[in-house]
Amino acid sequence: MRVLIAPDKFKGSLSAAQAAAVLAEGWPVDKPLEIERLPVADGGEGTAEAIHDALAGRWITLPSAIPSVGLWKAATPWLRKQQASSWQCWR
Repeated sequence: MRVLIAPDKFKGSLSAAQAAAVLAEGWPVDKPLEIERLPVADGGEGTAEAIHDALAGRWITLPSAIPSVGLWKAATPWLRKQQASSWQCWR
């Protein structure tokens, strides 16, 4: 049997990846099965993290500027062009 676990985050407590890991760990196993974890996001908080995790990207920090706030550092996932293209095909 194959099982797909694809949760969104549990706001304020678990990221989508953490929720998938906990659900997979707690899945009752009475016979051999294949469990696949695929954390998802709805376009809000956690989306960059879900894309980063799914495509094995790395985080980079860049200086950013917002007129009302000033300079600050923002973290964003960095993906190779090949990875990003593959992701677009999955949609």
